[in-house]
Amino acid sequence: MRKLFTLLLTTVFSFGLFAQSVNYKSREEVPVEYTWNFNDLYSGWDAWQADYDKVLTLIPELTQFQGKLKESAENLELFFKKQETMYKIIMRLYPYVSLQRSIDSKNTDLMSKMQLVSTLFSQYGMATSWVESEMIAIPKETMGKWISQSEYLNKSRFALMDQYRLQDFVLSAEKNEVLAYYSKALGSLSETYGALANSDMEFPTVTLKDSSIVVASPVGVRQVMAENPNQDERLLVSELHRKEYAKNKNTYASIYSGILEARWASANARGFGSCLESALSGDSIPTTVYTSLITTAGKNTQPLQKYLQLRKQALGLEKYYGSDGMVELVKAETKLTYPESKKLVLEAIEPLGETYKNRVDFMLKNRWIDVYETPGKEPGAYSLGLYGIHPFIMLNYAGTLDDSFTLAHELGHSMHSMFSNEKQPFATAQYSRFVAEVASTFNEHLLMDYLLKTTKDANQRIALLVQQIENISGTFYTQAMFADYELQVHTLVEKGQPINEKILSDIWESLNQKYYGNAVENTEYGKYNWARVMHFYELYYYVYQYATSYSASAKLSHDVLTGSKKDKQAAIKRYIDFISAGGSNFPIEILKDAGVDLTTAEPFEAVVNQMNQLVNQLEMELRKAGKIK
Repeated sequence: MRKLFTLLLTTVFSFGLFAQSVNYKSREEVPVEYTWNFNDLYSGWDAWQADYDKVLTLIPELTQFQGKLKESAENLELFFKKQETMYKIIMRLYPYVSLQRSIDSKNTDLMSKMQLVSTLFSQYGMATSWVESEMIAIPKETMGKWISQSEYLNKSRFALMDQYRLQDFVLSAEKNEVLAYYSKALGSLSETYGALANSDMEFPTVTLKDSSIVVASPVGVRQVMAENPNQDERLLVSELHRKEYAKNKNTYASIYSGILEARWASANARGFGSCLESALSGDSIPTTVYTSLITTAGKNTQPLQKYLQLRKQALGLEKYYGSDGMVELVKAETKLTYPESKKLVLEAIEPLGETYKNRVDFMLKNRWIDVYETPGKEPGAYSLGLYGIHPFIMLNYAGTLDDSFTLAHELGHSMHSMFSNEKQPFATAQYSRFVAEVASTFNEHLLMDYLLKTTKDANQRIALLVQQIENISGTFYTQAMFADYELQVHTLVEKGQPINEKILSDIWESLNQKYYGNAVENTEYGKYNWARVMHFYELYYYVYQYATSYSASAKLSHDVLTGSKKDKQAAIKRYIDFISAGGSNFPIEILKDAGVDLTTAEPFEAVVNQMNQLVNQLEMELRKAGKIK
């Protein structure tokens, strides 16, 4: 059985931040059909409290099984049934609070309720800390026999038998206790990074030529890069931002070095040959998937560099900097009402057939989506998939075309959750993070394909091509470069070599040269960008999954959109089977069944080819529009 935190937290997928504008001054002004219906979870707080109290009584009941799981199949089955009952209750308790807090983030009562839920998690964790070691102590042959004898346990066959795959890497209680100190240190170092990079960071202000004052914060930098027509000012604000990280370069390097050492200590103690092997072992991902990605991306940077050179020409610049990357090549702003956006997305997903489209339409009509920005609502967007209930989607819809892509993206997450929850038993309903971004980006591919086929306006076509190219640049190339960086620095630690600021900066500069060549100018503080990547410090070999998911969804959507009618129907069936598979097998195998083999370079090469085609198409459109010679 998956751990409770993993089960809950991996059901939330966010799409990040995007342009927002306040449409309503209060929640009361928003039409009710565009708000969440919390009655789908509880009729009110009294019902919530009753379930909370029920879980408090269930937790001690679980501890009564300590030392007894290995005695019989009956004990194991009864334990899992009680655990499942508790899980399903908590999967209502948690979102009833967290969803309301998302739309009312300053509500102190909701903060108190969140603390209650956190306490509940802690109590559960302490009460069941013995389960993993006791489960692994049951002989594999015995477990197989029990599964065959129990219809209930048979539903969990994959998860129950998979635990033995990593049996050799399970430590004794004594070694686990020692390793716990490393884990605590690792957590503290990550928290220290967060405090330094967020709480303690004081970005300078700068007065621009138009007398406006800008703070060189992440938000301020993005605003200037996107809206300021003056290249010198874009570069100035960007460099001031990076300079703040450079001031603490040795501290960041020391923190990262400590994190790397702790990771290697944990992996080495458990018997893994590398940190990469340890990080990928949970989902049984071959390390060759990782190395194939970074090799393929790193050897095929020509389309990326050509795109940057086209941007330089179209913008009429003598030199091109990273701070020029958000400047629009054309003015092609599109405004869509939310009903128009829904219609657009529904038209875009038509290739998947009426059944899929009708399920999305039902989701759009039944208050599963909280649509508009209101005071106190969190920024961004996310999807929360709940077993036995339905998904919840949060948006901050402001009417841009990006918002339509966000809607399509989150609907992809939700459909993945809904189909898996409907087709899979509780034990195997949750899909792996490795495939978490496949269904979401699949929907984006369909929407982009639809728009490129139907848009006649020249500027709009250029804007769409740029958006698609930027998607590949940011999701495939950038994440592959980050993945390469992670592998290099972890490998140094594994070889016993020291990590300092110069080494970290040199590796970063080398990779920038490899990916961007002479298309982008180097700057004084650009080499310290490694200090700005939160994922390096807080997540472990994570970012490569953005690139693999994008590659998988590109292949799946291509199969659905091209070929004969028979081929398309077969591709649709494979895709529906994929989003219905949950965690019933290893993610690599589930993707293979869907028609994508990430153990080969083919899916990554296909993305490179797509990038090349898009860049060539953009070049042609820019010439037709007179933007380049």
